[in-house]
Amino acid sequence: MSSTINALSNEIAASSINHPSPFILILRGPPASGKTSVSLVLRDKLAPAARIDIDVLRYLVTPRDFSIELLRAIKLNAARVAASFAEQGISSIIESAFVSKEIIDEMCSIIHSYGFTPIIFTLVIDEETVLKQNLQRELYYQTDQTRLHQLYQNYYWDIGQKIYVKNKEIEEVAADISMHLKAISQITNPAQPNEEGDQFVLFLRHGQALNHPHIFLSDQEKKLSSLGEYQAMSIASTINLFNPDSVFCSPYLRTVMTAQLACKGKEVHLRQDLAERSFPMLYGKTRGEISLEFSSELADQLDLCSDQIKISGSETLSDAQQRVVQEMQSILTCKGKKKLIVSHGGPHSWLCCHYLGLDISCARNFFLSEGHISLFQFDCNGVFKRIVCMNAMKFPPLEKLTKRRSSTRE
Repeated sequence: MSSTINALSNEIAASSINHPSPFILILRGPPASGKTSVSLVLRDKLAPAARIDIDVLRYLVTPRDFSIELLRAIKLNAARVAASFAEQGISSIIESAFVSKEIIDEMCSIIHSYGFTPIIFTLVIDEETVLKQNLQRELYYQTDQTRLHQLYQNYYWDIGQKIYVKNKEIEEVAADISMHLKAISQITNPAQPNEEGDQFVLFLRHGQALNHPHIFLSDQEKKLSSLGEYQAMSIASTINLFNPDSVFCSPYLRTVMTAQLACKGKEVHLRQDLAERSFPMLYGKTRGEISLEFSSELADQLDLCSDQIKISGSETLSDAQQRVVQEMQSILTCKGKKKLIVSHGGPHSWLCCHYLGLDISCARNFFLSEGHISLFQFDCNGVFKRIVCMNAMKFPPLEKLTKRRSSTRE
């Protein structure tokens, strides 16, 4: 291990995350992605904390038929155990592959019912590395390579905060997660009771958009895919429960379509300053043409993270952040205590960095899945108070949330 990694490891071992209320983490990823090792580091860093390993729990049950019903019961009870720990001020890391999104949704609902908000992390790793690391495990812990290949091919990655683990030591992966948790812990007054006049802004990212496999399309013209339409319709019940006084939307087609499907019957106000960064000079060009005219690095950035793109004449990342923050402040002056914003992943992460006092370079730690929400809370003067939940399909009952969290400190 390099001296840099050793230093990082020592820093993790020596420091802890100061947080006013316990975390409940759901750590997922395919077998052999490093979940167990990462969860052990996080457990020590979050102490007092418990590591809840689904694989360990299932071997406590007899008969060991490992039926779908039994595995579901084990995972749901793991959520209850984590919530019970949280009521005693103890953080938890629930660790498993968690292939089924439906099970995760059920677990989150259980945790929400206790007044806590789980944070989901998905370890993203390439298949070649997974298969290689699987063979390096003790025989007892290995997964059949054919089965692992099938699981990987069908794995649903777009849940929670994505943590990229390729070519990283375990300590580095844990540090990435820790940075996100430290950002969450910096939220001001996280357990402050709701006060008369508080404002809530629900931020919804658009559903999945159709992209051309070879040509960089205009942002203004990208439509929702069939999955994107389904995502928008699926979140409609959550939007109805929130019942926003007003709806504000980026003018891009994919956000407008999302708003129309998710907010039926609501007037939608288009706001240009809620738009994602755009690069008109690239529209209609193939990846090869972009590589030749600009650089292959730029072509790669279009696939990985557009925040890294720097093109002469285009809007800078800092200017884009300032634009969105100013628009948010304008929205907060509008009538009503509950507002809905339908926008993009970029503006969401820029807002998180701004309100948490973090450098814009931390934006990738605040990934918002397509068709998912985050809930921001402000006081009556538009001063930021906290992020109630992030990258979720539902938001917890606010009164119960503050009541539970207050009780953990008594």
